Amino acid sequence: MNAEGMECMPKDVQKTIEYWILSMGFFTLIAIFFLDRFGNEHKSAWISLFSAGYVCFAYLMTIYLSYGRSPNFQKRLKAIIDSFANFLAICTLIVAYISLEYYGKAGNLFEIIAKSGSGNILAGVIFGVLLSRVLFPFWDLYSKYRKV
Repeated sequence: MNAEGMECMPKDVQKTIEYWILSMGFFTLIAIFFLDRFGNEHKSAWISLFSAGYVCFAYLMTIYLSYGRSPNFQKRLKAIIDSFANFLAICTLIVAYISLEYYGKAGNLFEIIAKSGSGNILAGVIFGVLLSRVLFPFWDLYSKYRKV
């Protein structure tokens, strides 16, 4: 319990989550190198899947770590996540509108992301933001680290 009567996440649980984030990053990096070296004709799809999945996982775990470390900032954290998700939605609308105006058809944002150089990271962030918006109410309801 901290000074405001809120239970924070214990240090050993924080270290465990940090360990999982780092170890999953290390194993993802090894998997990407292995696929790049020995992969088949679909290796780029698998590399994209692994890297986007890791970014999504790291984003979610970082949000949950922030959630458990400081229960007094949970409302602020939820507001930041919601505003970032809304920002991504606005960007999607802008890209679709510009594609419609200049190319005559509404472009698929995921097609644009896939063709960009950093599409894996951007897709992972988008999926992480959307999943955190889905999971945040459950963290609020069932976590013992919630604001009391």
